[in-house]
Amino acid sequence: EFRRVLFRSAHGGATTPDLRRRLAAKAFARTSSYDAAIAAWFAKQLGSDPIPERITVVGERTLSLRYGENPHQVGALYRTADARPGVATARQVQGKELDLPGRNDTDQIFIGIEWLESIHFGHIETVGKRVVIIGGGVGGTSVAYHLAERGWSDVVLVDRAELTSGSTFHSAGLVGQLRGSVSLTRMIMYGVELYRRLKDETGVDPSWHEVGSLRIASTKERMEELTRQAAWAKTFGLPIELIGPKEAGERFPLMSTEGVLGGVFLPTDGWLDPSGLAFAMAAGARKRGVTILTGTRVVAIETDRGRVRAVVVERDGERRRIATEVVVNAGGIYAPEIGRLAGVNVPIVPFAHQYLLTERIEGVTPELPQLRDPDNLVYFREEVGGLCMGGYERNPAPWGLDGIPADFNHRLLEPDWPRFEEIMDGAVRRVPAIAEAGGTRMINGPEAFTPDNVYILGESEVGGF
Repeated sequence: EFRRVLFRSAHGGATTPDLRRRLAAKAFARTSSYDAAIAAWFAKQLGSDPIPERITVVGERTLSLRYGENPHQVGALYRTADARPGVATARQVQGKELDLPGRNDTDQIFIGIEWLESIHFGHIETVGKRVVIIGGGVGGTSVAYHLAERGWSDVVLVDRAELTSGSTFHSAGLVGQLRGSVSLTRMIMYGVELYRRLKDETGVDPSWHEVGSLRIASTKERMEELTRQAAWAKTFGLPIELIGPKEAGERFPLMSTEGVLGGVFLPTDGWLDPSGLAFAMAAGARKRGVTILTGTRVVAIETDRGRVRAVVVERDGERRRIATEVVVNAGGIYAPEIGRLAGVNVPIVPFAHQYLLTERIEGVTPELPQLRDPDNLVYFREEVGGLCMGGYERNPAPWGLDGIPADFNHRLLEPDWPRFEEIMDGAVRRVPAIAEAGGTRMINGPEAFTPDNVYILGESEVGGF
């Protein structure tokens, strides 16, 4: 509205300084809580008083104005070697003298309001970042860590609540390198290398337990699949072993080998604390200059001509605009909601995933490998002398299809014991001791799933998103 009024006044014949001052004050008063100060300052620039020729940023919210003799020596936005128009913050250009190249009155009106909004008076302070990452789980912190590792320090990560408060905090933490393709397997192989060094590098322990993994087959088709995967996995250095039922039982003594045809053992697999992993990568990213803002909700993503231009965030009732070239959607179960802000459909559906933590079981030691039995739908790993046991039922329960509550942060769902019965039956068939073990806690939390159960990676149809 402000720009429309001023444009009409400048090009519609209403060009007297007094009328322009009154129009400016009226338009500003409609849109600004700082209406008196802004209208007075800007009206002065639109009137007969000299217009500043140079502006020096003295402090984060203080401008020093220098006036030239010619009132028409008006300017566009500041231009410096390391700041693009509308992007740099006052802090970034503090102490630098900013030339204002000659423009006409109308240009100063239109561009001057951008200066005011971004640096001094406006509702939303604009800062500039090369990349904005949305989501502070293990995915978002990993992106931040690896960008920083490659020298991209001009990065900000925002999360609506606290780090790991979406799905990361309730994940079971199993790490299995053997995947359905070479590229995915290589990705997880790199992950294991990373987990080994993070504690020493960042000072934060992701609690990596390299105990190995055992994946068994109870059907001929499953055994053929494992044999084929093991063959190509060996070609690029994965130390995988094909084993028979007897050795499988020796490696996981609590297991019944009834119906087991064989399996694969991978000594470099293991498990970790997903929250610890996210905190470690966040610490590494911070050390290299990444900004992490928690309690900061994304309320808008600005696009123009098919590209992202900015992200608007809100914290404690105040909004802030972050101009950026790249937005990374690492929102997990919130990713579709974030995508819609940019006009992008993200095909993710949250499903409720459950696992059980048991009391101590005789024979369970910290060195016990994780066990996966896909034909019985279950997995196991050690947890404080007991077992962590979960799985993926054939008829899963979607959740949040009508939207995820705004306050659903660091929260779990109520246990769904009837739905868990299929998983429990398979667990007892494979590890009979679990039938007599007392359960200490059932974890039921929503996790994000894609149509093919593989990551969604890469640029969308909106450039930079």
